[in-house]
Amino acid sequence: MSGRGFESVGTGTVLVSCLLAACLVGGIGPVVAPLISNIHIGPRGNIVAMEPLDAYFDNNRTIHADNYDWGIFEHVGDTKTLVVYIYNRGPFDLLLHMTYGEWTPADLGQYMQLSWDAENRTLQKYQETGVNIQLYHNATYYNNTAFNFNIVISGDEV
Repeated sequence: MSGRGFESVGTGTVLVSCLLAACLVGGIGPVVAPLISNIHIGPRGNIVAMEPLDAYFDNNRTIHADNYDWGIFEHVGDTKTLVVYIYNRGPFDLLLHMTYGEWTPADLGQYMQLSWDAENRTLQKYQETGVNIQLYHNATYYNNTAFNFNIVISGDEV
């Protein structure tokens, strides 16, 4: 049931969750906890497209990409991809750049790596381009249920 905060989980996830709950009640949680492979984190944040750029989730430019949700990282080492369409409203060509920061919690940057396929790409005036922004989770364990950070997309006049 997308959009209502519910998530479909497999039988294995339910079984592991029940096993973990039973072990925690029984006092042997530290022995079993490292066996859990799902990393349930609520990764949300903001996308800021600097003037004269706009960011959209569709190439028809109807759904603004102001904020995002990466979804669930099932395993350590997973990579999630966010597809965003960048539109140049300005009267000149731009060289695209992406920065990110304001990690919450503050140490999150050591567990995640963000990249995209449009660094230094030229975006012509009044044109759009699709970009892939990828988030890689490289921690063996990160005990957090939610995190966020901001992505800033900007352009230098060519």
